[in-house]
Amino acid sequence: MASPGDQSTTAPLANLVVLTAGRSGSNYLQELMIGNGMGDPNEYFNPNFGFAEAIEAGQSTEDYLVRLQRERSRGGVFGVKIMASHLQIMAENSRQKDWEVQSDLLVPLFPGARFVWLRRDDRIRQAISSWRASKTGEFRRWRDKEHEVTELPELDPDEVDKHLGYLLWTDGIWGAFFSRCRIEALVLIYENMVANPSRELGRIIESLGGTVPDQLNAKVRIARQADERTDDLVAQYLQARPENKKYESLESSEVNDSEEA
Repeated sequence: MASPGDQSTTAPLANLVVLTAGRSGSNYLQELMIGNGMGDPNEYFNPNFGFAEAIEAGQSTEDYLVRLQRERSRGGVFGVKIMASHLQIMAENSRQKDWEVQSDLLVPLFPGARFVWLRRDDRIRQAISSWRASKTGEFRRWRDKEHEVTELPELDPDEVDKHLGYLLWTDGIWGAFFSRCRIEALVLIYENMVANPSRELGRIIESLGGTVPDQLNAKVRIARQADERTDDLVAQYLQARPENKKYESLESSEVNDSEEA
C-alpha cells in the first residue's frame, strides 16, 4: 500500500470493499479516507452514480470496475461502498454467472480484497435517521454550508418499522455472505469511528498491510445531522415499540435474537 497522501491514479495495489447500509456513517468514513489519501469509497454501483449509463453503453460490471479502479484509486487503494440493493444490477450485468447467491459475486469481482463491514451499534437511531432523511431529502450536511431546519411530520412507528426491517435484512445479507464465503471482515462501528477516527483509520491501514503514520487527518467537512429532535423521536418510537429496545445495541439484539431462536 502506498503511503497516505499519494494521489496516484494508477491501478490499485489494494481493493477496500465497504459493505454497509444507509445511515451507517459511510459518508463520514469516505471523508476520512479521502482526507488521508486512502481511496474514495463511494457508491459506484448505485445506478444513479453512473453505473446505469455504463450499462447502456454496453459495459459489463467488470468493464466498469476496471475503469473505476483506474480513475478512482488514491494512495494505492481503490475503495468502493456497496449496499445490498446494488447486488442485483451488479449480478445481472456481470460476465460471471457461477454463483448461487448474488453477494457471492463479490469474491471473484474483488480478488484479494479487504472487506469492511460498516455497522451502527444503535439500529433504532439508524432507522430514525433513515426515516428522517426520507422525509427531508437531506442525506448529507456540510459544516461550511448553512442548512434550513425542515419541519418533520409526526412520527409514524409503522414507517420507522419498515426502515428498521430493511436495516436488519441488510445485516442478514452481509452476515450470511461473510459466513458462507468464510471471510473475516474488518468490522467498523460508526459510534467507535466518531469517538476515535484516527484509531479506526489506523485499523484500516493495518488491515491493508500498511504502516500507520504518527498523525492522521481526522478533520471532515461533513457534519453530524442528529440533534435535539432525534432524542424525542427515539423516545416516541420506543414508547410505541418497547419490544424493539433491544436494537439500541448490537450486543443486546444478538443476545435476544439467539435466545428467541
